[in-house]
Parts: sequence; structure tokens; C-alpha cells
Amino acid sequence: RRVGIANMIRLLHVILFCGVILAQEMPFFTVQKFDRSYMHRQNLCERQRLLFEGNVSLENALGGLDLNVVMTDYTGTEDDCFFSLNERGEIRAEDPGIFVVLLDEIARRAGFRWRDSFGLVKALNSEEDGNKTWADLLEWEVETFDLSVEGWARSVDRMSRSISFPDGWYDASTIMVHRAKQEKSPFNVWSFLNPFETGVWVLIGATIVFSGFSYWLLASMNSRADERRLSNWPLDSIFLSALTFTGHFEFRPNTLTARLMSFSWTFWALIMASAYTANLASFLVTRNTHRFGVSSIEEAIQTQSPVCIFARSREDDFMTKNYPKVNLIRKEQEKDVFLGLKTDECQGVITQMSSFEMFERNKEVNDDCGMKWTGRTIQFGPSGFATHVDTGTYCTSLLSYVVNLHMVRMKAEGFVEKAWNTHVLDKISDRRCVEVARGTNDSGTADGDDSVKLSIKDVGGIFVFHVSVCVASLLIAAFQRSSKRTKKKSTQRREATQATSQKEEEPEDWSEHCINRRRKQASRGSTDGTQIISSEGRDPEQGPSRFLGRGNKRGSMWASTASLGQRLQEAAPAITPKDDNSEDRPEHCANCRAKEVPQIPPDSNETLSSEEGKSEQAPLTNGIYGRVFRRGDNKGSMWDNTTEP
Repeated sequence: RRVGIANMIRLLHVILFCGVILAQEMPFFTVQKFDRSYMHRQNLCERQRLLFEGNVSLENALGGLDLNVVMTDYTGTEDDCFFSLNERGEIRAEDPGIFVVLLDEIARRAGFRWRDSFGLVKALNSEEDGNKTWADLLEWEVETFDLSVEGWARSVDRMSRSISFPDGWYDASTIMVHRAKQEKSPFNVWSFLNPFETGVWVLIGATIVFSGFSYWLLASMNSRADERRLSNWPLDSIFLSALTFTGHFEFRPNTLTARLMSFSWTFWALIMASAYTANLASFLVTRNTHRFGVSSIEEAIQTQSPVCIFARSREDDFMTKNYPKVNLIRKEQEKDVFLGLKTDECQGVITQMSSFEMFERNKEVNDDCGMKWTGRTIQFGPSGFATHVDTGTYCTSLLSYVVNLHMVRMKAEGFVEKAWNTHVLDKISDRRCVEVARGTNDSGTADGDDSVKLSIKDVGGIFVFHVSVCVASLLIAAFQRSSKRTKKKSTQRREATQATSQKEEEPEDWSEHCINRRRKQASRGSTDGTQIISSEGRDPEQGPSRFLGRGNKRGSMWASTASLGQRLQEAAPAITPKDDNSEDRPEHCANCRAKEVPQIPPDSNETLSSEEGKSEQAPLTNGIYGRVFRRGDNKGSMWDNTTEP
């Protein structure tokens, strides 16, 4: 029985212990905002006396106490990075929010507890709270609880309400934010011409023409000026001059004057090409131009531009009292303030530095990283926890001193900054903008170079130009080819017509035609290689006969002078003369040309030419005399000085 009772007592201890553990993870106080019917502040005067007597140090003055704290519940909102509960209404074990992280660290250092004695309130809402401000909510919290855990911004108005602010963990400096919209330049085909002004390009073209013409004129005056034989027309020289501008020198100067001109020419091309190349990159790379909203409060007043602001915040109170002429557009949610800037409802935003750091990383409100901090800080002021100023009734001011001491140490050690980055910025960040928003100067323009990589729009102009020239060249070549074919067909038709007409005009008596043709050739002194050579051993009854042959062995014929005329008449029917200009004659025209012989005049003597060109006269039967000249080179012969029959 004793053992059973002891075991039951142990079980009860475990249950009570677990209940306490679980209870400290849930809100202990159920409070209603602005309800002053109760108060949860503790009397710290005894601890203050011990501190005054030196029995306890300041950093340990709160050791062993259970402080009653209050904080804003952001469960289910976009600001749950500050504080939120899990599904069971308990403080989350992992990532409970920066309020819990900071307060746990201060409690560990100071030696007090708070998890089993805290209360939660909802954020300020105009529908539920009417015209109440955040300062009104802060004043109620510090009068009701020992410590208000929030990012309260310090201001003169709030301090005048007997509110004490330990060293802050949240940068609540008031700044102005605007949106820089990128305006990219449109596509420009002629962007590659930007490095030089129009007048410079005209001067370059004139220089190219002048240099090419001058070199051509120099080569015309001295044929040895260039190793290449330039055209009689200066266009070729001007073309090679244009190539020199691109760095290709195709001339080959060979004289002193040509080389001097070439040196001056190439040096000019070097300078111009270097200047063009140096400026080309800066003109082709499109710099992002930004269109900013208002960059200062003075500009907002002058232009009456709308400026968004968080309603009933410290910034709202400050701007209303100090700058009443600013056109303020008040938003109930801080996120709506930045969304108004994105939708161009506002040209600027008045906000806190830390708020800007958070929403700068929010993709919904800053998808293009266009939000920029502009101008100088309007007012400085950290924010953090708050307590009531009380040095005699409840001595709550002691709590403010202890929290301030540990907060300063935590900031010096880097704990606060690490907690802010880990539990706030890294958690809510959808993206990290490329440009640092704080890199803007007072004029609202971004520091550094906004150049981006070259795109097809930047360099597309030179490609379009080159392709256009290539297409034009192909079209011209096709036109020239078509013109040549048309001209060739026209020439063929004309030749066919001429051949037909010549064929119709040809004489029917071809033998007479051949004889007359050979007679005309002999009278003009034509040399076709015909030779008349004495033949020995012939029948004397046949009379002197001569071998009529061509020096080029193209044909030969024995002809007897006694019956030469008769033989020609007999051979005439078998001879089909051929016009040398026609290509459609029968094959026996070759025989016609081989058998053609000049008419030997009757009753004449024949004169044979010797190898030395001397002529000798030989009697022929039937009284036919003629004179034959045979060239010393045996290339031909010619009948001359014949007597008409």
C-alpha cells in the first residue's frame, strides 16, 4: 500500500510537470484590446531596492521572475515571421518567430521566464478599432503588461506618453521609396552607325572616293605605279579603296609617290577603324534607362504626386504634422502600400527601412526589382520592445534598463542581425534582386553601370544590312544571267535568219561561181597556197602541163594548159562551191575548194617564180601565158598580171 501511494504521488508529479510544460507554450492571458479594467504589471520595486543597495547586479536584477508580456499575434498572416502559433495554439518549436527568438535570448541572459505568462492581441484594424492608432495600442499595452514585445518605433509623441524604449532591434528609420521602371530602347537597324555622327560618315565616304580616284589617276599617269593593272575606269580603284577602310589593303604600290600615298591612306584607315571599334561597344550595348517617381518630399509637394503611407503609423503622424501639403494615400495594410507603388497608384512610398528590406524581396510587389530607396533618410529611429515609464509605483523602469543592457550586448555580438536575416529576410524572400536598392544616390539614379548583355536587338541592324546587300547581289547576278540568255537566243535567231536569206540568194551555176570567185581572189592578190610547178616527163603531145597544187598539201590537180578551159568546164558540174561564211554546205565543197584553179588566160606565156622570187616565162600551148608568184616560204602562191582571154 505504501509503494502504491508513492507511485501515485510520482505520477501526479509527472502530470503536473507536463501540464506546466505544456501550459507555458500557450497564451496565459486572454485580453481584449483597449480594456483597462485589469492590469498585469508586476511590482519590481523590491528588485530595484536590491539593485540600489548593491545586492544584485543590473544584468541579474530580474533573475527568477515570471514576466507578464504581451505581443501581437500574426498567425495566419504574411507577417507570421514575427510571431505565430501552430495548429494546437502553441508556440512553434521550430522557427517560432523573431519575437520569441529575441525574448528567449534576453530571458536566458537575464534569468527570467515568460513562456507561461504571456498574452496575445490582434493587430490594429480600422473596422474593429475605429480611429485608434498604433500609438494608442502601444500606450495601452505598456500600461497593462510588464513588457510589450513588438517592433515599436521611437518617436517624440510616444515618449511623451511615458513610454520607454530600450535599444531597438528593428531599423525604423523613415525613408522614401520609389519605383524605377526600365525603359529599353527600341530595335534600331542603323545602330551600328551610332559611333560616328552623320557628318563624319559623309566625310569618310568622300575620303574613300577621293583616295580611290587619286590612286587611279596616279596609275594612269605612270603605268608602273602599281604592280597590278588597274582598270581604265576608276570604279575598281574606288572599290579597293573602300576595302582599305575595313583593314584590307589590296593595292600594290611600286613607285615612291604610290607608296607615299598608300602610307597616308592606311594610317588614316587605322585611326578611323580604331576610333570606330572603341566607340562601337558602348553604343551597341543598350543601357537600361530608368523612369523614376518622386525622389524627395519637396518634389512630391511641388508636383502634388500621390504618396502611399501606412495608415495611423508613426510615419503617418510624422508626415501629417510636418508636411501637411503632401498628397498622402493611406493604406490599412503595409503590403498594400507597396502594391500601390507597383500599380502606379502612388509615385512614392513613405515607409520604414526594415519594412522596405522585407518587401524588396517580395516577388509579388517587386517582381522586377524596380523598388529603389531614394533620397536621404527622413528621420532616424530604431524600434523594438517597450515598457512603461514608472520609477516609484511599480518600478517598471527597472525592466527597461535590464532589457536595454542585454539588447546592446546582443547587437554588439551580431546576434540580432543574424536573427533578423535568418527568421525574417531569408524566410519571406521570394527572390534576391540583382541590384542593391541602397546603391542609389540622392538624385535617385542607380550607381554603377546598368549595361546588359548584347541582344539580337542591339546588333541586329548590321546583320539586316549585310543580308540585304547579299540578297541584292544575288538578284543582280540573276538578272545579268537572264539578260545573257535572252541576248544569246536573240543572236541565234538573227544568225538563223541571215543563213536562210543567204541560202535563198546563192547562184545556181556553181561552176561559174567557183571560177569567178577564184578570179577575184587572184586579182586581189590572195595567197591560198596554190602553186603551178613544171612537170617533167609528161607527154609532149599534151603540151606543157603544170601541176596545180597547194603549198599546205590541202589538194592538188593536174591540169594541161592545152585543155585547161575544157577540163574546168567538165569539172564544173561536179563542183559545188561553198561560201566560206556558211556552215551548212555539202561535204563536197571541200573538193570544190581543192579543185578551184584560176583561169589561165589564152595566148599567154606562163611565168614561174623561182625560190628567190624571180619570175621566168615559159611558153604554153594554145598561146596561154600566165604568171605565177611562189613565195619563198612555200606558204602559198598567187596568179597575177593575167591577160583577159
